[in-house]
Amino acid sequence: DYPYLKSVESPGEEHAVYHTDQKVFSKEEFETALSIQLNGMPGTWFGVFTYTQGGGVKTADICGTTFRGTELRQKLGLRSTALTFAASENTITVYTRGYGHRVGLSPYGADAMALTGSNYKQILKHYYPGTSLEIYRG
Repeated sequence: DYPYLKSVESPGEEHAVYHTDQKVFSKEEFETALSIQLNGMPGTWFGVFTYTQGGGVKTADICGTTFRGTELRQKLGLRSTALTFAASENTITVYTRGYGHRVGLSPYGADAMALTGSNYKQILKHYYPGTSLEIYRG
């Protein structure tokens, strides 16, 4: 909750090595990782999701248990909380977008901005809105 840590548009992300990813779990692996039981039909396993301002999952209801997006990322070994699920009787596929938390400077975005003529001051101002660069005289 720092005012300069905001999710901003980031050009060039589509060229990132991990722009999109997927991870496939067996039903048993998924249940074990989250310490839950997947009961009923696959279409009923996933309930209400809420999202952060940056587009990541804030909370997700899975079979009556609410998980934080960061908790899912950690327990399932995912690259991002910008995720979606696809389920069948025996497998759950998790699709992620991006790598990290979507705030602060992106090396891919900074590189794309530099290649189109932005200097370091413009790049830092873009990724850290409301901040200014000053000379430190310790």
